[in-house]
Amino acid sequence: MNKRYVMKTIAELQYDLENDYTETKLFDDISRAEKLFGKDVPAIHDCVEEVQHFNGTIRRNAQIVVDLLEVALSEQASLSYDLVDFQIDDHEFNKLVEQAFQYYKEARIDTATEKIWDAFERIKTFYKQYDKKGSITKLIDIVSKNNAEYREMVEDEFTSLTKLGNDFRIRHHETNKKDICCKEHYDYLFHRCIAVLRLVTSVLRENSLNENG
Repeated sequence: MNKRYVMKTIAELQYDLENDYTETKLFDDISRAEKLFGKDVPAIHDCVEEVQHFNGTIRRNAQIVVDLLEVALSEQASLSYDLVDFQIDDHEFNKLVEQAFQYYKEARIDTATEKIWDAFERIKTFYKQYDKKGSITKLIDIVSKNNAEYREMVEDEFTSLTKLGNDFRIRHHETNKKDICCKEHYDYLFHRCIAVLRLVTSVLRENSLNENG
């Protein structure tokens, strides 16, 4: 869900409510909101359906849509990240990040951490013309932008995250793996991994724009 679109839609709906716009205009507004956000907030579809088939009050449902979008925005803000900023030219990676976000919102932090680590492992193979090690090397080179000190830092972080994924019960559950004892530790691991992915995806998106521009 794109924060900018959500905020714009909330502002427009609220403006129309406060300025006593016609019922037709309000219905058009909530129908547009359903098209934009119905998959993310299915309850918005119920508001449209009520108005269409059960003579629901349009103004009341318009306010409900505003409330639903504000809740969705608040939930997304709790991650301090916008999902759209992680989108790269890899459908499976995008899907894993989306799943991680959704599990995080549902407070299923263990599964969210597993999915974000799967995304981390996936992005290591972004450059398909290389084997995994070669792809990681190219990825780190691009992210570090020819800065030797920064490259060392990024490489260390990749190594550390890989070790954490191998040593702890994040993706693997053999008896020799270390248990993660509490939600706070999962939360730390989740945000540490997602911060690295945000860095990598931002540079990949920047490179893609430069190449296509």
